[in-house]
Amino acid sequence: TVLRLDELPSSMVIVGGGFIAVELAHLFSGLGVRIRLVNQAETLLDNVPSQRVLARNGFARIGLAPTYLKIAGRWQDCILYQLINDVLS
Repeated sequence: TVLRLDELPSSMVIVGGGFIAVELAHLFSGLGVRIRLVNQAETLLDNVPSQRVLARNGFARIGLAPTYLKIAGRWQDCILYQLINDVLS
């Protein structure tokens, strides 16, 4: 597991923006490991307000997921977004 490493890597990528990912980033950053956090999000194609919020907060559009989500019996396409942050030690 990540907590039983024999030696620390020089850098690490952590996928997720939840509290566990952030705590691990903080822990390893404090030990001198360069950390890159990757967060992902998605919105429905017609949800322009959410798309604006993601763009305003630094998320970049990375693709389209066709028939990604079933709502009221109908499959809908979603736009995929990603945000990459370098954690400073």
